[in-house]
Amino acid sequence: MKLSLTKSLFIFVLGLISSSLISQRQNTLSIHAPASIAGEYRVVQAQFGSQKNDDITADIVFGKDNRNTELCNQATNDMTGGIAFVDRGTCNFSQKAYHAQNAGAIAAVICQKCS
Repeated sequence: MKLSLTKSLFIFVLGLISSSLISQRQNTLSIHAPASIAGEYRVVQAQFGSQKNDDITADIVFGKDNRNTELCNQATNDMTGGIAFVDRGTCNFSQKAYHAQNAGAIAAVICQKCS
């Protein structure tokens, strides 16, 4: 009995995780250059900010602040008109997006080890 309860609980949790991921809007990020990272990448749209689903074309700009590339502080580089690529790290994604927006970025991609 204990084994079947554990299996049922596992299946229930897996179902919750799956339905949570399915409900998030997924898009495709197409990178054309540089060739070393060119390709199609599946991305999940944030639960905050603009919920538009329009195509965006712009140059990639790597976020930088006075400490590193996590953009937990005000950006030290101009990102006007670019798509900011920001490393995951110690602060919330909304804070990173806020700093990217204030530096002029039109969108932000937060990833594990962007730079």
